[in-house]
Amino acid sequence: MNQEEIVAMLLASREFSGKEQSYQSEIKTLKEQLAWYQRQMFGQKSERRVPDMPPEQGKLFAVSSSPVGVKTQEVKAHTRKMRQVLSKDEENAPEGTFPLHLRREEIPIEYKPEGYSDSELEVISEKITERLAETPGEQYVKRYVRKVYKVKESGELICAPAPEHIFGRCKVDESFIVLMVISKFLWHLPLYRQHQMLKLEGVTLSRESFADWTIKFAQLLSPIASALKQILFEQKFLHVDNTPGVVGRGAKKREKSFDQGYFWPLLHPKIGVYFEFSRHKAYKSFEALINGYAGTLISDAEEIFEKYVKAHDLSWQLCWMHSRRNFVEAEKSNPQLAAEALQYIRELYRVERDIRERKILDPEKVSRYRTDNSLPLLDKFRDWLRKTCATAEALTDDLVSKAIHYLLSRWDAAVLYISDGSLPMDNGADEREIRPLKLGLKNYLFCASEVGAEAAAVFYSLIHSAKMQGIHPYYYLLDLCKRIEQPGLKAADLIPHVWKERFFKEAVPEHLHGVLDST
Repeated sequence: MNQEEIVAMLLASREFSGKEQSYQSEIKTLKEQLAWYQRQMFGQKSERRVPDMPPEQGKLFAVSSSPVGVKTQEVKAHTRKMRQVLSKDEENAPEGTFPLHLRREEIPIEYKPEGYSDSELEVISEKITERLAETPGEQYVKRYVRKVYKVKESGELICAPAPEHIFGRCKVDESFIVLMVISKFLWHLPLYRQHQMLKLEGVTLSRESFADWTIKFAQLLSPIASALKQILFEQKFLHVDNTPGVVGRGAKKREKSFDQGYFWPLLHPKIGVYFEFSRHKAYKSFEALINGYAGTLISDAEEIFEKYVKAHDLSWQLCWMHSRRNFVEAEKSNPQLAAEALQYIRELYRVERDIRERKILDPEKVSRYRTDNSLPLLDKFRDWLRKTCATAEALTDDLVSKAIHYLLSRWDAAVLYISDGSLPMDNGADEREIRPLKLGLKNYLFCASEVGAEAAAVFYSLIHSAKMQGIHPYYYLLDLCKRIEQPGLKAADLIPHVWKERFFKEAVPEHLHGVLDST
């Protein structure tokens, strides 16, 4: 074999080796993708991780390897955890005790002991057993009786005008419309199911009317939602996120097509949450939504958010939940490195829990506490990230490498909350307000049109902002029907946290004051 043949064989071998490595890398990537899809379908969804037990604590059902008959040694008793304390509601209202405002139906039970005459018995007291009962639904009809007068001389007929309605003329009362939208946008009950439930009660209404009332009501309340957005823009920081939903196109049923739209929640925990719908998830959509805001954004590192804060020179707090989520994913490929990272993050959240338990509310005191307790942890974590990212173990693992790069490359944004005690360390508040919308979409599957999606955004904004303020949504929306056109009131006067200060005691029954404070 001559030299040229040897060189050709070596080149062919090297080429084959390169292709093999490429194939192995591709196979590894495909296996990781397959494992991810399997976890989404069949695996555990919770990101909660329980720390490993201390070495001195054994498993409850561990099988002993000691032979039978070996003498045992008495050890000191361990300290048991206290029994979980009941919540305030459970403690004050044990099962079987019902509010006094509920209607009582007296059912006397006629009973007389056998073998005794009336003169031998005397009733000295009563024992009462109460059981909560319910009917499928209680609808009632308001009958407005208006007398018609006739002027004897002229024959003119005079009658009082029909009572006012938010829609002018309508076959259902405002209370029905309010309960209808709450059933859909708070309890996730689609309009067609509500329609079917009413039919079972013998109430016949048009299906199209349900959708028409919903959209008209949303359009009536949209100025209040817009005022809520303006108040949110005045706050020092703002949570931002987005979530997809299926929304229809086309006015006619035969031309109807469905594709993806996006809901954008903007939230401040002391004010409320505002949802806005857009057809696209492009940077321009977010720029139009957030245009004019000059505070701190709290979000994940999605490209549109990161690009916006850089383009407009805004302060940015990176969400630690998303950083943690990347290391949870990395557990599948490298449990040991992922566990070390998760332990650091667990300690950071422990500091936040301590702040809440100590009831430290002043931002300056919160910042000092974080500086004393969280900052040393962050310094150690950063050193660990820098050291680990250069190891062969991390460089050859895509998931670990991605998780480290995600956090390390945005470190300044991740640690902003240390110097500003008013900032939370994650975007969890916004994600929690997305859940009701996602649960609703799982039930009614889609919004039939963009107008319907915009109506949904209005109701999710007002209903869930009311809940955040501890306001019963039914009485809030019902009161808005009375005040929406009241002279002297502006839309900004009717957003939930302002409305609560002015009209709460008047509009909400006393027995429901504080009913949402513990939720």
